[in-house]
Amino acid sequence: SSGGNGGDGGSGSGGGDGNGSITPTPLATHEINVSVAGTNHSMAIDVNGTLWVWGSNRESQIGYGSTHPNVKTAIGGGGPYIDEPIKIREVTKFKAIGVYSENSSAIDYNGSIWTWGNNTNGQLGDGNGSGGPMSNIPKLIKDDTNFISVAIGTFHALALEYNGSLWAWGTNSLGQLGDGTTTDSYTPKRIRVDSTFKAISLGYLHNLAIDSEDKLWSWGLNTRGQLGDGTTTQRTSPIRVREVTKFKSVSAGRLHSLAIDENGSLWAWGYNYYGQLGDETNTTKRSPVKIR
Repeated sequence: SSGGNGGDGGSGSGGGDGNGSITPTPLATHEINVSVAGTNHSMAIDVNGTLWVWGSNRESQIGYGSTHPNVKTAIGGGGPYIDEPIKIREVTKFKAIGVYSENSSAIDYNGSIWTWGNNTNGQLGDGNGSGGPMSNIPKLIKDDTNFISVAIGTFHALALEYNGSLWAWGTNSLGQLGDGTTTDSYTPKRIRVDSTFKAISLGYLHNLAIDSEDKLWSWGLNTRGQLGDGTTTQRTSPIRVREVTKFKSVSAGRLHSLAIDENGSLWAWGYNYYGQLGDETNTTKRSPVKIR
């Protein structure tokens, strides 16, 4: 996910005027367990499992419903925003969260997935197809599976189950769901059933995952070599990347990718026009390159 934009209240709490002059302040009386930043909004879970959200609500990604006393309007027509953390769905305790530009997702203590915000591409997973209605409150979409992590994007979403099963939903025109097809799925669907995974990262239209044996997999859009398989061929199913190396973490960007191997070395590949690979060039790489 990308960092918050102060113009819509995404950076923190207190004194926002819609022009990026918000002063970040902590949830002073609450110890935070985990936090994430979207494009224009942010989320956090405190040690008690309470979910806090703030920032832009242009696409209902804050999840407070139709009204809230703390709502402000951004100067220049930027839409409604809240510039201080507010509690969302206080009756439910949460353990994991995921955000993107106009979407939010969370996993409660029981491992159930909740989503809210924009649903233009069926990325909320609530069964509504492309162009489905947004949700302005957290909506329970799957409560019969124990999930441990979730990542939601503009077009699709991924989730990882406690037993290592990988799930995906949303639009699939470029194979980003990884089920071997380009058919959309508007509810969570298990993929790559012959492998178990322990880490996932969702990019714009591609994904990365690490399996239980520390092997790296990728799938989806590959126009800039962001899958790291040495080609620019779209992949509708997960493929192995750099089989001789074991990895412990991954991060998928818009058109490039990063990974850290078991020795702590950093690898990068994909689009490099702005030097985002960090290899002292601006040349796109179709295969992983060790940076440090």
